[in-house]
Amino acid sequence: MRYIDSSLIKLGGSSKKLKRLGLKSKIKHSDTKPSELNEELISIMLKLRELGVAYSYDYKVYWSPNVFMEILQEKGRLNHEFTETSWKGSGRWILTTHEVE
Repeated sequence: MRYIDSSLIKLGGSSKKLKRLGLKSKIKHSDTKPSELNEELISIMLKLRELGVAYSYDYKVYWSPNVFMEILQEKGRLNHEFTETSWKGSGRWILTTHEVE
């Protein structure tokens, strides 16, 4: 997952893999509440985790997907690990597993 917008989740990766998972590259959600209280957004994020989607770390965006998932863990809404992906330079992607503390 690349980023979370006020009413949109942007997924990255190959279109073939997304199609196999029954996903599109953009998933719309309502923005009637702050993101951390938006039950529709939380539900989508948790379902994507079940499908094995990795959540990006990007310090340049307001709601980095991995930070959103960390908040869900802290609040007890996510009682499982999730995978974070981050870019460390030319072709160097890092996967990190965030365990429940």
